Amino acid sequence: MISHTMSDLLALPAEEDRMKARGFVERSGMVICGGLPASEMPLLTSAIPLSRQEQQKLISWQDPPAWDSRGVDVEPPGRGKFLIKVGGRPGIPVLVGLTSLEQGPDGVNDTEGKWHEAPETLLEPIAPVVPVEGGTL
Repeated sequence: MISHTMSDLLALPAEEDRMKARGFVERSGMVICGGLPASEMPLLTSAIPLSRQEQQKLISWQDPPAWDSRGVDVEPPGRGKFLIKVGGRPGIPVLVGLTSLEQGPDGVNDTEGKWHEAPETLLEPIAPVVPVEGGTL
């Protein structure tokens, strides 16, 4: 299993290592992709065939969540979404969800536990200065 982008492979120091790494991807029987930036597409499509529609789907999944003025947490568009590619066949989009045992603050393997806690403030709240009746500030 390789859990890196094609751009990560460019960071390898030797050209021969970069070519070996690219070969791993090209020879993979199956490639599973999550959201990726548009800049990743030329490198990825040089190793595995992706239709324009598949590329657009992967690009849209990497977008950040929308801002919600009501303060409600908005789910990122690509959370849990993956595209399974087998050879040159059309990709199969899948949505991976949490089971009931994994959900909630007491869920098994809750890797987002720190987000359930109240945020720690870095500054002490400033109390407004209220003039005493008949006094001055």
